[in-house]
Amino acid sequence: MEAASQPQSKNMLIAVMGATGSGKTTFISTLVESDIGIGHGLRSATATSTVHDSERPQGHNVKLIDTPGFNDTSITDSDVLRDIALVLTQAYHQGNSLAGIIYLHRITDIRVSGSSKKMMKVIQDLVGQKAFPRLVLVTTMWESFEGDPAAYETARGAQTCQGSL
Repeated sequence: MEAASQPQSKNMLIAVMGATGSGKTTFISTLVESDIGIGHGLRSATATSTVHDSERPQGHNVKLIDTPGFNDTSITDSDVLRDIALVLTQAYHQGNSLAGIIYLHRITDIRVSGSSKKMMKVIQDLVGQKAFPRLVLVTTMWESFEGDPAAYETARGAQTCQGSL
């Protein structure tokens, strides 16, 4: 007897990660077209991961996970990772799997810190080798960048493309 195949979920689960203040909540607010509580003070506004729905064309429901930031003053990176792992586990048990990760990095941070490199390695370990190619590094806060963005990117060998949400 052949096992019945489980219907494929139309939910696309995407985790939005990065350092505290990199623009994760702002990014998600733009996609879901709603103010979801953006922090502007010295303390982070996102203490635990929350899932936000964004209905997209072709009937796909994109579930964006707004995660607490790394390098936060009030929550440890270990607690952030535990929180993310819990949300991903719950999503998996509901029949959803991680479709990708968007990692936000402030363009004004001209170097990738040691803790950011460590977090990228931990994220790779958390989601596994197969999911890591679906990670997209997005630079934010270009409005604060002084200089020609195209020259900055091409001088470092980056390829540029323009997209829309």
